[in-house]
Amino acid sequence: MTSASLNKQKALLADLFSAKEETVMAALKKIPEEGTPEFIIPLLRAFKAWPHSTEVRAKVTFILYHLKTPEAVPELMKALDEPDLQEEKAFILSVFWNSGHIPTDISALVHHALRGGYMAALEVMTLLEQMEDTADAEEAREASLDVQEYLDEHPNVEHGPMLAELNRTLIKLSNL
Repeated sequence: MTSASLNKQKALLADLFSAKEETVMAALKKIPEEGTPEFIIPLLRAFKAWPHSTEVRAKVTFILYHLKTPEAVPELMKALDEPDLQEEKAFILSVFWNSGHIPTDISALVHHALRGGYMAALEVMTLLEQMEDTADAEEAREASLDVQEYLDEHPNVEHGPMLAELNRTLIKLSNL
């Protein structure tokens, strides 16, 4: 990448974190053509930073739901572990399905379902259902044991019924 390209991307990132909504929106209009997969986490942070701007959030959602590059998967998986993006976990998981990039790491997905609440578990279940023909049966079996152990240790967890449903999906995947 040339230094001119790097400078352009740095300026775009700076605009993405501007305090002015118009500047952020202008940056968001350029990102689909000028951005790289490394823009995914900053986009998620911009989404989080503008909770009352339906315009900014809608544009970020549109960009992320229309990702075309498979290089987005590692960046999205990394985003799931970012401490400041934990409240956005369900949204991040929804990006996988909506962009058509289904991750293959069942154990990592289940980990996020266990710790992410009802909506995160629902999104993970949706992703697992898409793996019907490609899932690793042994990994699904191990993940099912993890879910069952979690439910045994946390019998009153709020998203327990969704985790039980997710576990049924894992059991189906393990019987391929």
